[in-house]
Amino acid sequence: MKTLEENHTYGIDELIEYIGHGRFQHMLFFCCGLPFIADFAQIFINPFIIPGIREEFHCSAFRASLIPSSLFVGMLTGSILFGRLSDRIGRRPTFLLCLACTGIFGASSALCRSLWTLMMTRVLCGLGVGGFHVSMTLFSEYIPKQTRAASLTLIQSFISIGSITTCALAWAFHTYSWRLLTVICASISILCAIPFYFLPESARFLVRRGEISKARAILTRIAKQNGRTLPDAFTIESPAFIRPAELPALFRNPTNRQLTIILCLLWYVAAFLYYGANFVSAQVVYGGNQNAKVLLISLAEIASLLNTFALSSRFGRRKAISICGAVECLVLGVLLLRQYIGAMGTVLAMFAFRGLAASFVAIVCMFTAEAFPTVLRSTGFGVVSAFSRVGGICTPWISIAFAAMKFELAIAVYLVVLLLGSLCAMALPFETRGRGMDES
Repeated sequence: MKTLEENHTYGIDELIEYIGHGRFQHMLFFCCGLPFIADFAQIFINPFIIPGIREEFHCSAFRASLIPSSLFVGMLTGSILFGRLSDRIGRRPTFLLCLACTGIFGASSALCRSLWTLMMTRVLCGLGVGGFHVSMTLFSEYIPKQTRAASLTLIQSFISIGSITTCALAWAFHTYSWRLLTVICASISILCAIPFYFLPESARFLVRRGEISKARAILTRIAKQNGRTLPDAFTIESPAFIRPAELPALFRNPTNRQLTIILCLLWYVAAFLYYGANFVSAQVVYGGNQNAKVLLISLAEIASLLNTFALSSRFGRRKAISICGAVECLVLGVLLLRQYIGAMGTVLAMFAFRGLAASFVAIVCMFTAEAFPTVLRSTGFGVVSAFSRVGGICTPWISIAFAAMKFELAIAVYLVVLLLGSLCAMALPFETRGRGMDES
């Protein structure tokens, strides 16, 4: 790699590529990834706490499905709110606020004495969970393009770890009240905030705000951690100060408009299927140790990482989404024949369903992190991922209420939605594999 010269002006992309992937990115990986465990634990505990809630509050399956839906209502609001806030005050302070919100209101759920107050605390907890994408934004803005596919795939392993951890905790504490599980999961958020506090702000964000000296100091420190040396005197190419983009900017030109609309649809489909797979696996696996079987099915998300990396690297993000969706449609077709494949066949099919659903989410998330320019990245990520919250609001009604009536009806709904999503992916306006990250 060429050596940078003194008294020259360099673009932020050029500097990130020169610094490369090293010790700093490894630290960033863990500090940005660990909060995923905390945030998604709040989602994954739902199928485990609902039986206890139904018993304590004497409510029907339909009313119980309002609990996870309440969390997603908060996530819908938090996704947009914290996305816009992140583009104004920075990635780091915004995400620390998200973690505090998740921890405080997640623990408050254990104090509720009625179904309605529980729903309110889950909405407020969801506000913090909705901002998880801010951590992904900060991480992606420090990763060179050569390692971006692998890095954005691997960091989503923390979501899978969150799923497995929650299943393990539910298994370990199944004899205790559901309130204890909510407190344990909420405490993870506070613990994860500690390492995140010591991370620097995004250099791309600082350059966009015109704070060149701060960005230069951060990049110089990161370069030293990675064993690289930046010149003593250099400047960073920066456009005139750009105000944080408003929401209409996502629809101002045909490319942004097409990108935003299709990603909104894909995020809805991804969440509808992913959370549906999570809820359904806890609903339909019976016999023996049910929690152990659900934990086994959750391990599919770890296996899905190889599938995600292989598809996105070999075919590009856009085709990978459609291929993953098509294979998942075949698996759902097998689940429609559950009465003919037996208990073990159902467990294996659910294993494949969970794994492919996780891959679908991971590739959509990867594409989104790469697609929007810096001036719009967190806002755009927040808006399109907000539609995943709409999918999250809807899916408990299908996976809990519908599955309680007829399992095949729920699977048929998932199959139709997934088929439409797979077709929509082919209409994305461009491919992001090997593409630089736009600044404006």
